[in-house]
Amino acid sequence: MNVETLVRATCAGELKLYVIPNYVDVITLKATMIAINNRFKWYYVSCKACVKKATHQDGVFICNSCRKSVDQPLAMFCIDVQVEDGTGTTTVVLLNSISEHLLDTSANKIINKIPPGDDTVPRELQELLGREYVFKLKLNKYNLVDGLQDYGVSSIFTPVQDLETAYENKMLEQATPEMMTSSSSSVPESSNQRKRKLSPVIKADAEGIIKP
Repeated sequence: MNVETLVRATCAGELKLYVIPNYVDVITLKATMIAINNRFKWYYVSCKACVKKATHQDGVFICNSCRKSVDQPLAMFCIDVQVEDGTGTTTVVLLNSISEHLLDTSANKIINKIPPGDDTVPRELQELLGREYVFKLKLNKYNLVDGLQDYGVSSIFTPVQDLETAYENKMLEQATPEMMTSSSSSVPESSNQRKRKLSPVIKADAEGIIKP
């Protein structure tokens, strides 16, 4: 999908028509990172046991999930990145396992290098801006049911021009006149289910604990 089609389908509540039931990470999006939304910071403090968010209360961190005090809270990446592809802009969310591999470092290590109280976007994250990637999106009920953006990323790839050209040519050969219409607000479901050959950079796995 391109950004325009993805956002239109999301806002219209039609996004569920593009995915296979019970398998919600089949949509890919090729776009360039252009900005980092730091309104909610680029990391969160988590519980060591369940890696869910912990909130600072009365001098200690309390896990929002298990409701226990957290003796050794961890910093986990949660980066809201604005992306564009020429048709529009939207936001994707890079969680910890994706971000650690992409940046080759941990949130804790970055935090330890910046002055206390500095909430600006660190240099390591700013260096991502201007780079183009293919994002495999992991959709949730906020996207599929509530019609909200901020799409989670399950995998991220570096585009390879030869493979991208071959993929686009294949899609053009198989496209019907209706699919070729630029004003169409949808893409046939089958086109989203075809495998796309890419050069993998990151494959997301289970959310891990930040390394010291």
